[in-house]
Amino acid sequence: MLSTLQLTGFHLNKLSIEKHSDVGSDQDEGDEEFKFTFKYDVKSHKDGKNRFRIVLDFGLFPTAVLEYYQCHASITGYFTFTEDLDKETMMRLLHLNGLSILYGILRGQLSMISGSFGGNKLNLPTMNIQEILRSKMEMEGNPVEGSEQKQPG
Repeated sequence: MLSTLQLTGFHLNKLSIEKHSDVGSDQDEGDEEFKFTFKYDVKSHKDGKNRFRIVLDFGLFPTAVLEYYQCHASITGYFTFTEDLDKETMMRLLHLNGLSILYGILRGQLSMISGSFGGNKLNLPTMNIQEILRSKMEMEGNPVEGSEQKQPG
């Protein structure tokens, strides 16, 4: 059975990756500490009530003594709903599922590209999108509009 929310396309808007140095042999991949920014914007399409786009902007900045990767990326995803739903339900699905889908795509793209640099590839951490949204709601009190969320490293 297909999901009500469907990704119809995506593209990268911006991608910048800087490799500062290799992770030392005594440090396991994934042990690095990072500070990141997570911003997004959800808009409905002007020509269709069940069509939306999400722009996800993600920045990653090393904070550990041993620098590794720094990156900034922006990705746009286009989504449709296969059935008519109320606006509140569509927004909830877009914010949680849409952002999870786009972040997963971005993780794969960054891993693939950074793997060609030699040494360890960049593996973004798995994010709890639901917790990011919850924090945003607490900070701004608005779960429906676009957001800017900064997480401590």
